[in-house]
Amino acid sequence: MVASGRLLRISPPALGALRRDLIRTLGRDRARGLLLRFGWAWGQADASARGGAAADDRSHLEWLRDGPRLHRLTRMAGVETRVLEMDRERGLFHMEGCWTHSVEALEHLRHFGPADEPSCWILTGYATGYASTVMGRPIHFRELTCVAQGDEACHFVGRPAEAWGRHAAADARFLDLTPISDEVDQTLERIRRENDQLQHVIAVHEQLTHVVARGAGPTAIAEALERLMGCAVSIEDAHLRSLARAGDIPTLGALTRRRPDLCRQLARLQRERRPLLLPAAAGEGSPDLVVAPILLEEDLLGFLTLEVVKGLRPALVTLVAERAALTCALELMRLRCTVEAAAQARGDFVDHLFAAGADAAFLNRWAHHLGLDLAGTPHRIILAEPAGPPTRSLSGSLAVLHWRFRDLLESAQARGLVVSRSDHVVGIVECTSPAVCHLPEELRRWAAAERRPVRVGVSRTFRGAAEAAEAHAECRAVLDALRDERPEGQVVRVDDLGALQLLFRAGRPEELRRHVEARLGPLLAYDRAHKTELLETLRLYLESACSLQATAERLNISVSGLKYRLQRISEVSGLDLDNPDVRFDVQMSLRLLGLLGGKREPAKSDSP
Repeated sequence: MVASGRLLRISPPALGALRRDLIRTLGRDRARGLLLRFGWAWGQADASARGGAAADDRSHLEWLRDGPRLHRLTRMAGVETRVLEMDRERGLFHMEGCWTHSVEALEHLRHFGPADEPSCWILTGYATGYASTVMGRPIHFRELTCVAQGDEACHFVGRPAEAWGRHAAADARFLDLTPISDEVDQTLERIRRENDQLQHVIAVHEQLTHVVARGAGPTAIAEALERLMGCAVSIEDAHLRSLARAGDIPTLGALTRRRPDLCRQLARLQRERRPLLLPAAAGEGSPDLVVAPILLEEDLLGFLTLEVVKGLRPALVTLVAERAALTCALELMRLRCTVEAAAQARGDFVDHLFAAGADAAFLNRWAHHLGLDLAGTPHRIILAEPAGPPTRSLSGSLAVLHWRFRDLLESAQARGLVVSRSDHVVGIVECTSPAVCHLPEELRRWAAAERRPVRVGVSRTFRGAAEAAEAHAECRAVLDALRDERPEGQVVRVDDLGALQLLFRAGRPEELRRHVEARLGPLLAYDRAHKTELLETLRLYLESACSLQATAERLNISVSGLKYRLQRISEVSGLDLDNPDVRFDVQMSLRLLGLLGGKREPAKSDSP
């Protein structure tokens, strides 16, 4: 050390021991800060001493070059300067070089082994303090490679502080002159705040536990969280259906429609099994959210979302969300058990209701306990089942179908019962609401839009438990007959079938298809080959009670043109349309064709 004309040398082993004890006592970062500041003060003192003794015409460049010379005199390290450019008036500075035989690097290796970052802290601080004094402005030196971390040389670069960008703030942190006592006080204050927050989390958890113990439900949990934390809360199930909300907060279901990437984040949330901080999307102006998975062992029951409001640390909200999610899991498990028990009771009721020979009076009383007035109000049975080939995800598809069925029933403001069976969903629906008439078609349209096609069967109207089994059997027979015929899904109403339901109850759809093919096959083939509409002409002719005038008007052709078409129909199909038995048979075949899913290419020509 050189100051006021005196030279002080430090023993390398002594410096190594001091460095070792500082790191072990204060920690690496604190020791680094102390040694950097020690080097900075040393460099500043040496620069001030050399500059003050210099003549007026002494150049600043020579003044700066004295710094490396002093390094060699103290035997802290040799210095090889490779680049040295400076202009004090313009504030320009650039210096590069290597420290050779660095005592700091060698002593660090001796006490700690290879380092994971540059370790010549005193030398870095010395160069920073010396150059800053010479330049009259902050100059920061950084060690880019170091022998202590296995590099060939200790390479350093010095530039004005602002030239280092984000690294300047990191360097300034180590040069901070905060006393250790103040830092200890700050640490104790931080520990006190974290302890207060932990106590708050424990208090929240205890309050939520009391809510669950009362069996108050998800809404009470959300309201309690809002009251205790002062933030909005949302609880949703695994399908992102809202279970409870308290305060103005977007649901995950709504957010996923605006932010497709959120689905991937929620999937990761389930895998990692810990809360996720969800920053607000740019331009939305909404607050950040913390989303916690509600898990019971490996089962995902839902999601808990908390708003991060001003004054609440995200870490605290995350901790509360994690504890609250556990409480929600207990409550949702209790609800699941309740729902499963209720579903089992409804399932048992449906099984008994559709069984032949059951006690009708007992079933009517049972239905009354389930909220159904079978004896006093007309009802229909609606059967819905996935169309197309079976898939591995049948149970998941049925669950979604079940919930959608219930949603539509609630929207129609109709009373009813919805029960899931092994491969279909059963609805027993009161017919007093006009909106119920549209429910089957709405269910089919929703399923088509979701690419989950369904077949929906609607029974005739029945009153009382005694008629329910027969109504169910009729509807079930029709759906079973059509199971493999319409993979795109359809709605079949028993009331619309008339006498055709007798054919379907025979349970032989392949024979019905062969019959249709025998009667209408030639016309279907002719229409496909010649792009004509003979089959449509035949259908309208029979629907118009064989009236030439009415049929021609519906087809927008002349009566003579219609006669030609009818003649061509007879020639192609061999059908005698003057025979009433033949006409009845053809009408039945046309109805069967529609139900069995017969298709033909659209015609492009009106000519026969």
